[in-house]
Amino acid sequence: PEAIIGFSNKAFYGGKIKVMSPNLDGSKTVELRVVKEGRVDNNATANKAECEEIIKTVQQIISNNDSITIGIISPFRAQVDLIKKALYSVFDTDTIEKHSIETGTAHTFQGDERDIMLLSWTVAPNSHSQSVMFAQKPNLFNVALTRARKKLINFISKDVNELPMGLLRDYLEFVQKIN
Repeated sequence: PEAIIGFSNKAFYGGKIKVMSPNLDGSKTVELRVVKEGRVDNNATANKAECEEIIKTVQQIISNNDSITIGIISPFRAQVDLIKKALYSVFDTDTIEKHSIETGTAHTFQGDERDIMLLSWTVAPNSHSQSVMFAQKPNLFNVALTRARKKLINFISKDVNELPMGLLRDYLEFVQKIN
């Protein structure tokens, strides 16, 4: 849908991508969820509060839809590992396989898609500026934004207005504007 590809189309492709599948049911195809209590672990770039919100969201999604596929992306390996561990402690293998639930970095999803993608930016008030810069690597950023067929839900633990100028802030402001 247009909202999912819109930012990447403008930022990375000069508006040349023609969107083939419009959003017909009127639901939001891109969402932003700010996890107010989120903090990044001191030893690794992982955010337990974002992980917990993602697990709750996966539970809600699969309770409402029997055949939906789900992907979870984070720019940071420590967050990917935290989410994977939580998924396997909450859901059985059959459920994970049934919904093709995959968790990884943008590299994991290169050339792959899911119906719904959850994107854990793992950025919080106590994040290092290098982490925010890493999350904005253009090629990985673009891959992360364009893997959803139907819906993309973004999770971040910092107010968008407090982010430094750059791709991440531009993108999240775009999401706020279209919703």
